[in-house]
Amino acid sequence: APGLRAELWAQAGQAYMEAGLPEKAVEAQSRALELKPDDADLWVDRGLSFATLKAWPRAISDFDRALGLRRDNVEI
Repeated sequence: APGLRAELWAQAGQAYMEAGLPEKAVEAQSRALELKPDDADLWVDRGLSFATLKAWPRAISDFDRALGLRRDNVEI
């Protein structure tokens, strides 16, 4: 099921971040977002990965997308 695959890719992204591999995290998170583009948490996670890479425009874009999905979430 796409939802389960998206969750597995998201978990892989978190594991890559913990391992200090933000490039791999971005790849996994991008795969998750292909399957579940309306998940604000995934956009935030990938934004954080981009921020770790100092890819600021891409990070901001992902955070903006997350905010568009959840305007009431002050943490974003």
